[in-house]
Amino acid sequence: MANILVCDDERSICEMLDISLRREGHRVETVQAGQLAKNKIDGALYDVIITDIKMPNIDGIEVLRHAHRVSPDSAVILITAVDDYAAAVEAVKAGGASDYIRKSPGLVDEIKLAINRAVEKLNLSKQNFALRRDAATRNSLDNIIGSSSAIEKLKQSPDDPAANLAVGGYLCFQRGQWAAGLPLLAKSNDAQLKSLAKAELAQPTASDETLKLADGWLAAAPKLAAPERPKTI
Repeated sequence: MANILVCDDERSICEMLDISLRREGHRVETVQAGQLAKNKIDGALYDVIITDIKMPNIDGIEVLRHAHRVSPDSAVILITAVDDYAAAVEAVKAGGASDYIRKSPGLVDEIKLAINRAVEKLNLSKQNFALRRDAATRNSLDNIIGSSSAIEKLKQSPDDPAANLAVGGYLCFQRGQWAAGLPLLAKSNDAQLKSLAKAELAQPTASDETLKLADGWLAAAPKLAAPERPKTI
């Protein structure tokens, strides 16, 4: 279910889409002028904005531009009665629309499909944001416990390259906690590990190239006594 704004100067189009989309379970508001659409966008958050291109005074391209400025996460679907190459070019220059649909007997079905694509993309974006937020929380230094000199130095000086190398290397190579260790290795004083860690922060595990460096790191790493081993909570 999505929160949808429909803008078209043809009342029949607004009514048709209002009825059809409500039957799909969406929340729908309709307006018949570009300025009214801009006012609505200023006052509410819409998942999807559907707007005609050709309208008096303020057209759909201006509505698109305004939506990108005020509500950049909203998907904008442009509809038009004719194939208009110039309008399509302007839409791209304005930041791009999620879909560009010509009015036809199949308009409602095409818009339903476009809404489904937009909502799926929006949901994926929200999930990605939530995962990044959770990962940032998990990787906080507050979640690393231990009493070794390396850990204490890292907490006192979070940007210290040697401390980041010691604790990050231990978490990655001895405990397999890549999500916690890679951000630390990315700030380490080992140029090779630092470069690889930065490239792999989005990966659930490290690549074979990084794993090959593990033996060398373990040989040179500070020996942490069992009670002092860092771990995430």
